[in-house]
Amino acid sequence: MTVGMFEEVEVLENAIIAFKEGASDEKRMALVTLENLLNQKLVEVEAYDAWVEEQSLIYLDGIGEGMIR
Repeated sequence: MTVGMFEEVEVLENAIIAFKEGASDEKRMALVTLENLLNQKLVEVEAYDAWVEEQSLIYLDGIGEGMIR
C-alpha cells in the first residue's frame, strides 16, 4: 500500500464522519474534499488511458514492422 492510498482512506473516513456528525460547514468541506479526490482520480485515469493507448500503438507498430509475432 502506498502513502497516497492511506491518505485517500483517511479522506474517506473523515468525510463519512463529517456527513454523519458534522455541522453544515463541515459537510460542505467534506464534499469539496471528496470532489477534489475524484478529480485527482479522473486525472490519473486519463493518464493511464493515454499510456495504454501509447503502448498499444507501439505494439501495433512493432507488428507492422515484423518485430513481434
